[in-house]
Amino acid sequence: MLASYTWNTAHRPLTFTDAAGQTTTYSWNAAGQLRSVTDPLGQTTTYHYDASGNLVQVINAQGHVELALAYDTAGRVARRTDSEGHTLEYEYDALDRLVRTTWPDGTHRLQTWDRLDLAKVTDRLGRSTHYTYDANRRLIEQQDPLGRYLSYGYSRGGRLQALTDGKGQTTRWYY
Repeated sequence: MLASYTWNTAHRPLTFTDAAGQTTTYSWNAAGQLRSVTDPLGQTTTYHYDASGNLVQVINAQGHVELALAYDTAGRVARRTDSEGHTLEYEYDALDRLVRTTWPDGTHRLQTWDRLDLAKVTDRLGRSTHYTYDANRRLIEQQDPLGRYLSYGYSRGGRLQALTDGKGQTTRWYY
């Protein structure tokens, strides 16, 4: 036997047993959300949700918070705190697109949108990557902070057909 699973009536895994006979057990709440995972050593990680069904905490077997999430009034993740206590903050535009991520040291990553498409990403060091799209909203060019380009070519059917790097080397796909 390589591995085996057992499932509940909602087709969610209840147990997973690997080839060495080690079993991991899963439990689910009434809403179908993961409630806990118990590893082969008997260590249980638990998952906690708010009244809206959003994951708010993951607690490890030692009782420490591994992950804490806070949401804005629109139900989007506004803050994410890791096990070390480092918090990332997220801001969104009116179309629910992520526009700013702020790190604990005050640095941030910005995402700029052109209508519906991601036009530019500025990293924590102020370096920007630019994106260009064709009339069908397919990515056709990417320029990194050093001015290097990646160009994308598509077949008539819209499949990625070619990728050309800044040195003019092209990788092609045939379907």
